Amino acid sequence: DASVAIVPRDYKKVCGHVVHCTVAAKFANTTTEQLSQRLQAFNAGVFVINLQNWRNFRIKEKVAYWIRLNLQYRIYDLGSNPPLVLAIAQDYVRLDPHWNCLRGLRKQHYHNTICWDQAYIRHFPGDLKPWKQPISHARAIGWEPANIPS
Repeated sequence: DASVAIVPRDYKKVCGHVVHCTVAAKFANTTTEQLSQRLQAFNAGVFVINLQNWRNFRIKEKVAYWIRLNLQYRIYDLGSNPPLVLAIAQDYVRLDPHWNCLRGLRKQHYHNTICWDQAYIRHFPGDLKPWKQPISHARAIGWEPANIPS
């Protein structure tokens, strides 16, 4: 059993893009090459946690460890996802891509849109959100405002 279930981003390299693996490898007691093979990119906007394993494998403490190290050594540059990627490493199971179908508003990549029409969860990463756009633009990318009764 794994601690989390994620939608891996197989097309995205972790080392050199998300994590400075030459630095991180020193604190992971491994080589840069081994670390590169162990880390899997994923977007933490949607993931599932097995709480028992999360506690048993001390994932919270591992995430905190990487955050503390990053304050002293430049291990990663971007937000909260890299320490989670480092803490989890290979302790995950794959979710179907439809469970975290990404679509940005700035640019599109083929791998982000192939699941869009059949998505279980549509995820709009980044700071541009369709609900903050003109309705015609939001509808063009498949977003409709909720009709919530008062």
